[in-house]
Amino acid sequence: MMRVAVTGASGFIGRGVVQALDDAGFRVRAIVRSQPVPGSLPEDAEVCRLAGLAEDPEGLRQACSDADLIVHLADNPERAEADSGSATLARSLVRAAVDESVPRVVFASSIYATFDERGQASDYGAGKREAERIFADTPGVDTVVLRLPPVYGPGGKGGFALVTKLVRRGWPLPFGLARAKRAYLSRDNLAALVVALAKADGASFRAASEHVWEPSDTAVSTADLARAIAAATGKTPLLLPMPSAALALPAALLGKRAGAEAIFSSLECADDAKLRELTGWHPSTDLVANLGYLRD
Repeated sequence: MMRVAVTGASGFIGRGVVQALDDAGFRVRAIVRSQPVPGSLPEDAEVCRLAGLAEDPEGLRQACSDADLIVHLADNPERAEADSGSATLARSLVRAAVDESVPRVVFASSIYATFDERGQASDYGAGKREAERIFADTPGVDTVVLRLPPVYGPGGKGGFALVTKLVRRGWPLPFGLARAKRAYLSRDNLAALVVALAKADGASFRAASEHVWEPSDTAVSTADLARAIAAATGKTPLLLPMPSAALALPAALLGKRAGAEAIFSSLECADDAKLRELTGWHPSTDLVANLGYLRD
């Protein structure tokens, strides 16, 4: 049985990934910063609590010992900083992987690491790009980089959760004109991809490590997303046809300018057909089916 070490295991994404790996028969070592909520992780998962990946290098090395694969999901909360800390976490993990001869890593990067039309990435994305480079430059460790779009599912946060909250409350939503498509990925589909990568043979995993991937299961406008959430929750959305310019000033005053711009801008992922071919991963593309958890 393969042993898989998962950083950030107690987070929203981590919990889903750990459960999927456990269900698939892998021995899972869950690396966490704080004690997990009882019942949030499988009973047979080995929990390894560290003060931090960079703060406890010896503990991290031990946590990675005898692992066949590391799934790196831990993130730095200070996303507003130019140096997001992603590179620091990557350096710490690379040292541990090399010291313990761990041959494979799956790194959850971000779609925001992709350059925009001006050839720039956000500060957060720039940190992720640097982390990707650190993994790529490490000999002896094959790393599959997944640039993730917003991930949704039970307990998720961010813009997807905010739209869900507003729809549930029946508030007027000022993005009836938000028609640009934005990519999303359900936590279950991401977890299934990680399991597929863990099961991949050496040649397939190595081939996957030679590219940067942008997996997604859905591309939908913010307006249509609100309609889908409303359908899943039995609500009727009130979408106001307000242009993006009308939201710019109030959003800027509230310090939410980037979020307001995102509502009306596209967020596209590159074609992941080759990744599906290499791993056999086939996500559900039915957003309505993936939103079934909202009915609970």
